[in-house]
Amino acid sequence: MRIAFAASRDISIHLIEWIYHNNNKKFVVEFVGGVSPGYKGWWDDKVKDTYDKLEIPTYSTIEEMIDNCQPDIVFSFNYWKIIPEEYISKVKNGIINIHHSYKLRFRGRYSTSWAIIHARRDNNWWHGSTIHYIDSKLDNGTIIATDRCKIYEEDTAETLFSRVENLAVKMFKNNFNKI
Repeated sequence: MRIAFAASRDISIHLIEWIYHNNNKKFVVEFVGGVSPGYKGWWDDKVKDTYDKLEIPTYSTIEEMIDNCQPDIVFSFNYWKIIPEEYISKVKNGIINIHHSYKLRFRGRYSTSWAIIHARRDNNWWHGSTIHYIDSKLDNGTIIATDRCKIYEEDTAETLFSRVENLAVKMFKNNFNKI
């Protein structure tokens, strides 16, 4: 299986390294490419360093990566752009995304902030993460797995984000063989 990544932030590094270190032990994959942010965020993104360390070819755009390395599957871990439909359809086994929202309730960016706002407004004190196939609509597509965690009154977007990131890592590892 030829896999590629569109990734940013620490969750990406953790999952890419986990797949790498379990390659040939639990499953056999070939790492064919990766895209990482070309900008400086408020966090120190080291995904490009991870690609270099693991000798994963790096591309500047997801379109370039899909055209040049023709992956069987792409994992989107905190990818920051909408992927054009024509490129989604070029990936034989699809593009799989992790989105921090239980059952894809909140779409797009800032879903953790929206979950806190809605918890207080609608008295719905749950948030979570979902692993799903990407389709032509934003944060939509067939759900592979979803799980939730409690939102606490004292939560900030940062504390809740950290909790759903941990939830997503656990879910991804538990469901990787299904994928």
